[in-house]
Amino acid sequence: MNPLSLLRAADDAASWERAGFRVNQSGVVIAGITIQLAGSDSGRGLTGWAFDGRPGGGSIDGIVVVAPPAVDPIAVVHPNGIIGIDHVVLMTGDVDRTLDALAVVGSEERRRRQVVLAEAPSLQVFCWSGGVIVEVVGPAEPTGGAASLWGVTLVADDLDATVEALGDLSSPARLAVQPGRRIASINRHSMGSSVRLAVMDPHRGGQSVTDERRSPTL
Repeated sequence: MNPLSLLRAADDAASWERAGFRVNQSGVVIAGITIQLAGSDSGRGLTGWAFDGRPGGGSIDGIVVVAPPAVDPIAVVHPNGIIGIDHVVLMTGDVDRTLDALAVVGSEERRRRQVVLAEAPSLQVFCWSGGVIVEVVGPAEPTGGAASLWGVTLVADDLDATVEALGDLSSPARLAVQPGRRIASINRHSMGSSVRLAVMDPHRGGQSVTDERRSPTL
């Protein structure tokens, strides 16, 4: 398996600093995964990703593969209390096509389920990528549409403290669809980010990373 090691975001450093993240020359490092800040003039949202042991170049189902960090990222403590990445949401017009493409980095399908999104029958597939879940979401009947990285759900050591630290940038914490967990949305527009972001409680003992989700949680 080639674990996910980097996400490239079309954001400026100031937007992430505004939300209480420490930014270094690599970007924002969260539990060993780098969010590389490519600048707001480089596009919108998440524009690429990298995997350990795989050189940059080409794409995975149209999502650009960039070079992984040149050196191991240095652990960082973020003032907002964010300690990890729970899952990355990938939207696609053809779930099985995207899963076939993800096989080149060894992503392992853990579970798939049928859901209804925007009143349309859809599929939701959870793939393990070395400590992070890639949640692949698309129509039950393929449309052939392109794949794209849709957003990221983070993990807070203490969700209440993180919501307080984020202030007006966060919604109140609410129950998540995973039993025993809560979630809050981060207001990316007020933050100045183009990336859809949410933050959750940590996983608790005995809880699976593939517990049921009714829809993307961002």
